[in-house]
Amino acid sequence: MADVEAAGVGLGREGQDLEWKPSWRDEYLKWHCGFANAQGDRPEIGTDDRDEVVGVKDALRLMKGIPNKVQSLPGIVVDVGFESESGREYPEILVAPYPNPISYRGKYRYRSSSTKHVVGGAALNRFVLGKHGPNWDDAPLLGVGLVDLGRMTLDDSQQRGIASDRLPPDAGRSVADGLFRASAREERRESTEGK
Repeated sequence: MADVEAAGVGLGREGQDLEWKPSWRDEYLKWHCGFANAQGDRPEIGTDDRDEVVGVKDALRLMKGIPNKVQSLPGIVVDVGFESESGREYPEILVAPYPNPISYRGKYRYRSSSTKHVVGGAALNRFVLGKHGPNWDDAPLLGVGLVDLGRMTLDDSQQRGIASDRLPPDAGRSVADGLFRASAREERRESTEGK
């Protein structure tokens, strides 16, 4: 419960997973992308910044239109329901967190506290690796070649790959042998081209 209270849910203020907007605008699709990349959200369209329901025009039309818009641009699926309070109608939206990175028009957004950030540079690399799960074979090591690794390192890596079912049991020594043969061919070709 402390995490929910820290986020502002139930305390009468916006936070990590609660956003109030008095009306719908298509630019909120960016926000939905950020919510999906973070912990999800419940954007309340038809609620003002004082947490008072003001309702929206054509709430039923929005309830049907918002899922199509969200699915067509960021490519995510949201749950949208129809609510009414004191005769004021509004759509209720639930954006679930997504396990893979979601972009909107080529930019990745992330919801942190009550703000939306565009993620780029090193932060984007960290974000994407975090979403997909960092794997040793996904991250390039610049300046490290086959010669730097050595035969024992490759053999050990291959055995671990077989043990963890990442490589087929019949891989044997063929992977390391093939890599060293290919490397030797490349070195011979480079040395003959330099003459």
